[in-house]
Amino acid sequence: MSGPPWPQRSRAVLIGAATYEHLDALPGVKANLEDLEAELQDPEVWGLDTRHCSVTCDPATSKQALAPLRAAVREARDTLLVYYAGHGLIDPDGGGLWLALPGSRPGEAESVLPYDWVRRALLPRRAERTVVILDCCYGGRALGMMSATESTSALADSAEVNGTYLIAAAGETVQAVAPPGERNTAFTGELLALLKKGVADGPAVIPLDDLTALLTRALRARSRPEPQARGRNSAGKLELFRNRAYAPPPDGTRLPGSRYQVTGPAGTTDGGAVNLAGRDTLFDRPVAIRVMRPEDASDPAKREAFVARLRARARLTHPSLALVLDWGEIRQSPSAAASAGSRVRCPYVVTEGFAGGTLAEWKQDPSYPYFVVRTALEVLEALQHAHGEGVSGWHLSPDRLHLTAGGHVKILDHHEEQSATSLTDDIAAVGELLHTLLGNSLHSAPPTVPGDLEAVVARARRHGYATAADMAHALERPSGRVVPVPGPRPAHRTHVPAAPAPRPPEPLPLQGLLRFAVGSHPGRNGHRNEDSAYAGPRLLAVADGRRGEAVAAEAGQVASAEVIAELTHELGQGLTRQSATTALVIAAKRADRNLAEMIARDAALDGLATTVTALYRSGHHVALLHAGDSTAFRLRDGRLTRLTPDPTEPPRPVRPGPADEAPEPPRRDRAVTPGRRTPPLCGTAHADPYTTSFHVRTGDRYLLCTSGLTDVLSPRRIEEVLAKPGSPEATVRLLVETALAGQGPDDITCVLADLVAPPDSDVTGTPPVIAGAVADTRRL
Repeated sequence: MSGPPWPQRSRAVLIGAATYEHLDALPGVKANLEDLEAELQDPEVWGLDTRHCSVTCDPATSKQALAPLRAAVREARDTLLVYYAGHGLIDPDGGGLWLALPGSRPGEAESVLPYDWVRRALLPRRAERTVVILDCCYGGRALGMMSATESTSALADSAEVNGTYLIAAAGETVQAVAPPGERNTAFTGELLALLKKGVADGPAVIPLDDLTALLTRALRARSRPEPQARGRNSAGKLELFRNRAYAPPPDGTRLPGSRYQVTGPAGTTDGGAVNLAGRDTLFDRPVAIRVMRPEDASDPAKREAFVARLRARARLTHPSLALVLDWGEIRQSPSAAASAGSRVRCPYVVTEGFAGGTLAEWKQDPSYPYFVVRTALEVLEALQHAHGEGVSGWHLSPDRLHLTAGGHVKILDHHEEQSATSLTDDIAAVGELLHTLLGNSLHSAPPTVPGDLEAVVARARRHGYATAADMAHALERPSGRVVPVPGPRPAHRTHVPAAPAPRPPEPLPLQGLLRFAVGSHPGRNGHRNEDSAYAGPRLLAVADGRRGEAVAAEAGQVASAEVIAELTHELGQGLTRQSATTALVIAAKRADRNLAEMIARDAALDGLATTVTALYRSGHHVALLHAGDSTAFRLRDGRLTRLTPDPTEPPRPVRPGPADEAPEPPRRDRAVTPGRRTPPLCGTAHADPYTTSFHVRTGDRYLLCTSGLTDVLSPRRIEEVLAKPGSPEATVRLLVETALAGQGPDDITCVLADLVAPPDSDVTGTPPVIAGAVADTRRL
């Protein structure tokens, strides 16, 4: 997600300790809270409602400090801001960060608020972005100084919450100043000054990295400690506060009316168009605007060609292509050489906008080769879709491919002049993309990427693949063998036939058959069952609906039933044009949009949410999609493996195992960071679920379950139950009964499937099974 936060769906929690019984007082902290609250509620900065900005000064206990935070975690959908100012202490045993309270004593754990408690309180959040600001250090003197005895970099690393951008007020072994005689502490004082004055010649909304850089520059100029920030990959590109000093660009780049605002100076110019960053004020979302230059729009032939490409572009709906939102015309004057008053009709197109970084800015990590290959496959899937609609000639260089916050690639724009060879030029550009990003590592790529990756790239750069699907097939082939590279392409080509229109393929043959069972129980909470589940020969899925703050009692049931119904609409029969992973993502996004439409029609549903975890089989592979806190496990050779990320574990790279069980290259960085939490579907129409895929093996046992099971049973206990001999039906009953015996209060839902070798008369022809809310509401 990008753009300034939506005030109605955002929350801020401000916590501070100014007076202490055993530590020096910090009078500036109280002023920090008062002034920051006022700025956050100012519409020119954020415009938070008073009810959505909680301020707690001098909390007596950690429970009192955490109570408003827990409430905000439940309520925030867009942005959650958490701010703390006061003394920071060091855990003498573990070295962690303690946030001091008025009664805190150094070394006494029962008297402080451990930052780890704050981190844990943030884990169940549903906000799409979270910002934590810590204006504190370890231990210290009062009035003049708050001392730091250890590195604030270490603080940022240890205190980091997945999906959170953290700003710490001081650097390594540097004292954070609370200047005597000044109203605020040094760091918060500069933050308030920036929010009040704005940034001259800056963007309309200030990204987090820019905010940190501006604060660093201001504090350095006054010889004060410099802050440090931590975020994952493109998190620093996310925009937070509006810029009071923003001045719109010259009249030549304005669009008619007040709906679309240009949020910065003109971006790149290519061919006959100018690319701009903008904002849709009607729906409060970022957009990309592409306007034809007046000099080119004055040529009727060029203008007609531009409009024709816009119409073709608008037909494309692939998730890796930025969606066309609107188009129109504006009147602009050509260059100064033109006669005064002469204005030309210039077509423009508005597409999705993204504040995340480009592919060229992506930080390399142990998963980088996998990420690059999977990104190339996403691009090739998008090209196959676009070529089928007759649209080619795309910008595919790393600096022109954008990434969402979740790591998905987005192709924003294309060349204005379409040459006769642009179809194959697109595919060659993918080869250039791989060559540029992987560079010298092509010949030493990890074993779980295609063995002949270098040959595939070389062939693509020579225009050796006729279609995007051909190159994708070569990248996905596990054998690593490729077809011999043909000779150089002809110097001139008079005609290139258009790619045939895509048609639904036959379902791929399955490796083994599934024997499955489903069980669902409303638990001991006395409420109606809000879980939904489905099991069939190709698709397994669970969803845990949440009512949240929705007025309607059935909101959770509606949410879970809707996502299961959408997943099974086509995927239950294996009828899809896309790859397994793409098909799952499209279905999940469609379900999220449906929820958004339901909320728009019925305000009583606002606040609903649902988790979703699904496995979809295609050939020898299984694609997994995950959002929220439901879980998928695999039991193989008596050993239980968690297939979905565990938000309670720290991130770590995945080390490939034997070739027959190593996962395929992940679609994004989340596939190798178990600690990252993916928010559930909340009807925001901005769903970005976690996905990955892997090989299947006869004898595998797969379990999909909601948190009603995992909150009660440990992974070890689940492994013991799954390892016992028994049919899926018997095992599901045992899991549910065991959870109920453990006083499971929440809905408990399990989908269990065994992969067996055909023929098996007990499996062949088994009809799909549904359970929970989706069965109660008859959504299928």
